[in-house]
Amino acid sequence: MNTKHTRYSILDLALVSKDHTLKETYNNALALAQRAESFGYTGYWLAEHHNAVNIASSATSVLIGYVAQGTTTLRIGSRRNHATQPLPITCGGTIWYLSRFISRSH
Repeated sequence: MNTKHTRYSILDLALVSKDHTLKETYNNALALAQRAESFGYTGYWLAEHHNAVNIASSATSVLIGYVAQGTTTLRIGSRRNHATQPLPITCGGTIWYLSRFISRSH
């Protein structure tokens, strides 16, 4: 009998819930990815949206790195929805999210 193995992935928007910080959202995304990995999922994908402060996956390169360091077997990536998105907005979004994710006391 020929049995096929179905591969499952998660597509995450990583919404910043009301009264949650960006760091809590990143931690929740990592926990979801780790749980998916423990259930045998093979992929974790982030929906990339820009210009929305309540979507943590706007800076996918930052969140991908964060999730990747806490998992071992998942394929992690993103899909860009706006092929014409200007580079300054993409870079600006990444810097904005990094500045809120990494808190430093002076």
